[in-house]
Amino acid sequence: MGAKKTNEAVVNLLINNPTGRFITSPCASFVRYIRTKHPDLIPYLAFKADSPMIATAKIVTEKYLGYQPVFIGPCIVKKLEASEDYPELNIIVITYKELDELFSQFATPQINELSNDKFDLSEPSTRIYPFDGGLTFTSGTQTLLKDKEIRIVSNWKNIDIVLEEFKDNQS
Repeated sequence: MGAKKTNEAVVNLLINNPTGRFITSPCASFVRYIRTKHPDLIPYLAFKADSPMIATAKIVTEKYLGYQPVFIGPCIVKKLEASEDYPELNIIVITYKELDELFSQFATPQINELSNDKFDLSEPSTRIYPFDGGLTFTSGTQTLLKDKEIRIVSNWKNIDIVLEEFKDNQS
């Protein structure tokens, strides 16, 4: 549900700013990299589009008063995104490794079969979000922009090259 909100915000940003240039990424590490290594590109970050974690936390905070949002994922940098960028949301961020340690600490039994084992997936279309280009493909931005206007970048080795290209290409 958070990824859907992120997608909606990105699409609205593009529709309302058809000549704008944006850098979008739900990756907290990438956003921090821009802030520290390329601060001149901060104005291009699409801050109007929350990451899926933040969008979901806002939904939880609004819809379920008195409950605290919990995010479980692989990235430790999400802890910084939550605590430094959005402390007011009071998000508990747990890595998969930490969750496994908690299960071990509390001797949580392995359960192979549950009577209610359906995963609560409200937005099946966003399942590919974590993959390269997930935001682009699930949001439909490729239908709003020309191929040459979209750049999907993966692998940290490519980031500086692409960011320099972005700086050099003002159109």
